[in-house]
Amino acid sequence: MPPRVEYALSDLGESMCPIIKAMEEFYHSIGMPTSIHELIGKEISDKEIEEMADKCSNNGTQTIGALKVLNRQDMINIYKMAK
Repeated sequence: MPPRVEYALSDLGESMCPIIKAMEEFYHSIGMPTSIHELIGKEISDKEIEEMADKCSNNGTQTIGALKVLNRQDMINIYKMAK
């Protein structure tokens, strides 16, 4: 098995911005939401984000993911970026 490569999104730098923008434009062109707000039609509160992370992580007792294991705080961070 090859070694696991860990990286942060910030390591990818500005070079990924045009790619991410193009993906969002494509998703919008097919009517697909690109944020939680677009998906549910309202802003989501930090309390609601924590509730979603609690449900996903079984109140912080489980992690998810295989390529990158995510704990409750990881889930909260992702949900906040997706607001």
